Amino acid sequence: MGLTRDSKQDHKIDKEFMASPIKSTVDKFQLISEFLKMRGLVKEHLDSYNYFLNTVMKKMVRVNNEIRSSVDRGIYLKFIDIKVGEPSVMLDGVAGKINPQSCRLSSMTLVTVPFLPYWF
Repeated sequence: MGLTRDSKQDHKIDKEFMASPIKSTVDKFQLISEFLKMRGLVKEHLDSYNYFLNTVMKKMVRVNNEIRSSVDRGIYLKFIDIKVGEPSVMLDGVAGKINPQSCRLSSMTLVTVPFLPYWF
């Protein structure tokens, strides 16, 4: 059972219609609930964050991968890759894992970690 010439044409029109941009604000607003049902709000944020970590930050490191000494141009530091580890907090000189709930309870919204280089 195949598509007839008319049904192929109808399918092509439907496909073009579905792929066309939505111009009306009212139409866009009506799509929000369907979008959230399908993808969810949290998923969108997680995808954006993961894209930033896996793509944008790596590009930033590649573009700015070398720091040269102003005293001796032969001395330099070159970054090859970047890795973001699990969240942690220093308590009494010991690094311990931390989760979002612990941060909320202790009013920590941003944890800054000192730069600790490691060499391969």
